[in-house]
Amino acid sequence: MAVPIDQGAEEKIIIVEDFMDAKAAAEEEGTRKMKFKATVSEAWANMMYTLWPPVWKKKTLAREWETLRSEWRFVSSAVCYIAPPLHILWLVKIPLLIIIAEVLGLYFAPIGVLRFIDNDQGVYTTAFGICSFALSLLLASRVNNVITRFNLGRSGFGKLGNVCVIIVQIMLTCCDDEEMLQDIARWCVIYHNAIRKYLEGNLKLCDDPKDYNAYLHEDEIKLIHDTHKMRQLAPLKIRQLIAKAAPPLEIYIALNSQLEMAQVGSGDCVRIYSQSLPYPFTILTTGFIQLWLYLLPLALKNTELQLQVALPASIFTTLLLLGVDAAAVHLENPFKYMPLQDLCDSTQRDVYRALDEHKLLLESAARNAGKPPPPGALKAAKGPKGRSIPKAKGTS
Repeated sequence: MAVPIDQGAEEKIIIVEDFMDAKAAAEEEGTRKMKFKATVSEAWANMMYTLWPPVWKKKTLAREWETLRSEWRFVSSAVCYIAPPLHILWLVKIPLLIIIAEVLGLYFAPIGVLRFIDNDQGVYTTAFGICSFALSLLLASRVNNVITRFNLGRSGFGKLGNVCVIIVQIMLTCCDDEEMLQDIARWCVIYHNAIRKYLEGNLKLCDDPKDYNAYLHEDEIKLIHDTHKMRQLAPLKIRQLIAKAAPPLEIYIALNSQLEMAQVGSGDCVRIYSQSLPYPFTILTTGFIQLWLYLLPLALKNTELQLQVALPASIFTTLLLLGVDAAAVHLENPFKYMPLQDLCDSTQRDVYRALDEHKLLLESAARNAGKPPPPGALKAAKGPKGRSIPKAKGTS
């Protein structure tokens, strides 16, 4: 027999059910809003960060080259003024606001205030046209200078890593002391990372997040902390190790030549980092661009363009020219936009891979000693159609 429920209890149950339904609906609505917000955030992150190849953080590999050559670059170029790595719109906000205020002031100011604009003789338009050619020369020179600095810095830092690997490979051919080879390998890795730390603005290596203390003995850590120029201590230590190994004279000369190349490359990097372009030239170029842009609204006003045309034209021109100038200023120190850590990691892998592969090659040579060459090698030596490859003159 069912127990009767009084009217008050039924109302309470209904109220609770309505509350639960409302709560579930609110949670569902909140979930939809959260999903929408997450979708928008993900799309923004993809457009501004994820789909941009981070060529300033790691080396450009096949996937990055594919992105750089794809049609996505048109989308990237459309949002480059608000996207990484420069966020140009934020960098040029002050002169951009001044230009916008100037345009609005010219078009909304009382007519009597604008009598200084000579509509008959076109003085401002003429000055604007004369300055345009000089502006193009200054911008071309500015961009060429920073690209030259970037190429020289990238070449010098990359050359240093190549030399470190070459030194280890040469020492493997003339030194059988395993401990000596390990010391040379770790100091080559330390040398490259010491230059990286300097170019990143940190003169000490021992506070590195990748913990290069593991490559150093306690007395070496203290020595590195106390030294004034770690970038000079590392090549000195490598020279000492090479001299201690006492390789043949011709190999010693080759190693010394490689170290000189490394120090030239690292010296180029240090000079670029520690010396900007001549500051008078930099501020002259930036100031010339600003003066030209301040003349632009006057020239547009003289051509009797409508505000709806003059304002967007002034904004876009300001963004383009000051964007190039901002990029040039930032690229004066090009190492912020190079994958320094990735290059050092590559050097480390190559150095220690050389140690392992040297052993494998020796073991392979020992196993194949006395065996005839592979059939393919004999066939290749005969050349096409079985003819022997002719020897060069003067060879036996």
